[in-house]
Amino acid sequence: MAGNPVATAAFAPALRLATMLSMLAVALIMAAALCGLLPDDLALQAAARARQVDLVAHDARQFASTGDESGLRRLLSHVVDSGFAVGAYARRDDGEVLAVAGEIDLQRQVQAGDPAFVSLDLIGPAGIWGRVGIQFPPLHEGLAAPFGHPLIELCLFVGLGSFVCFTLYL
Repeated sequence: MAGNPVATAAFAPALRLATMLSMLAVALIMAAALCGLLPDDLALQAAARARQVDLVAHDARQFASTGDESGLRRLLSHVVDSGFAVGAYARRDDGEVLAVAGEIDLQRQVQAGDPAFVSLDLIGPAGIWGRVGIQFPPLHEGLAAPFGHPLIELCLFVGLGSFVCFTLYL
């Protein structure tokens, strides 16, 4: 087909039409996202993580209120072994480290808006008993930046996939 100029000229309108239809499909996906019709994958992951942290906090506070340090160690090991967290630690209020599981910086401080680390106060019968710190993996492990957002990945997939399909159809 490359050697025949008539066939190449006849194929050009199909490419232009396929490109326009693909761009229209991507524009519709972006409009649906702006209207809130597509679920936000990162927000869903963050909400699931928050629910899991609440469960870990509940269990850790139960262990702290009864003084069950071995139960707290088992809980933190399970949190890391299950893949929920990269690392976790439990520290008494006096600074004594009771348990460390996985890889975590024991000196790390909580910063507002940091989705990768949370620190929970453990309250026992006599007040604050200690603290549990949990470090999480990144929320989304998709394509490399700048294509790491799920909406961008979806638009790329639909755009390229529809372009190929439309071109073959036309």
